[in-house]
Amino acid sequence: LGPGGAHPALLTDFGVAKLIDTPGRTKATRIIGTPDYLAPEIVEGLPPRAAVDIYALATVLYELLAGFTPFGGGHPGAVLRRHVTETVVPLPGIPEELWQLIVQCLAKAPASRLRASELAARLKDVLPLLKGIPPLDVDEPGAEPAPEPYEEDAYATGTGTGESAPRRAAVPLVPGASADSNRDTHTSMRVPAPDELSGG
Repeated sequence: LGPGGAHPALLTDFGVAKLIDTPGRTKATRIIGTPDYLAPEIVEGLPPRAAVDIYALATVLYELLAGFTPFGGGHPGAVLRRHVTETVVPLPGIPEELWQLIVQCLAKAPASRLRASELAARLKDVLPLLKGIPPLDVDEPGAEPAPEPYEEDAYATGTGTGESAPRRAAVPLVPGASADSNRDTHTSMRVPAPDELSGG
């Protein structure tokens, strides 16, 4: 513990962090980060400010509650588009105060989001409301039931009884897609130039 018994601050670097007040070494023509957690202004090629961290934190909070991110699933380009164009799907079974806090922090406009100190204070206020709430029973959007285990799995486990053993595998988020355990979690995409967007 730090001075006065305070907890120390912890800094986590996911490999894409940078100081926002230092000049960039490369031209800002690429989006670098994990698509599920990128704020809309980053997707649109605007310079990052502190509000992008609030957006990412609210995305993590949503994921902790629901088990999936609010705009994730599918091709990285589709995920990035949803951050800009879609509204977050409500989570049933949580206090309205907590839901409004999440919605405000996931606002498309950076100026509409809370500051870090405001978010911390509001989360402390909401904490007593969460006592005794059971786990949420939320189905992932578009999720399909897990496929039935193959008959040969039982033989692969050495039981030889013909009964199927539970399968362990990655579950695809997109219906009909094959599971890909080697999927990259980061993306680096080029931001189109204005003349490309206008068709010139």
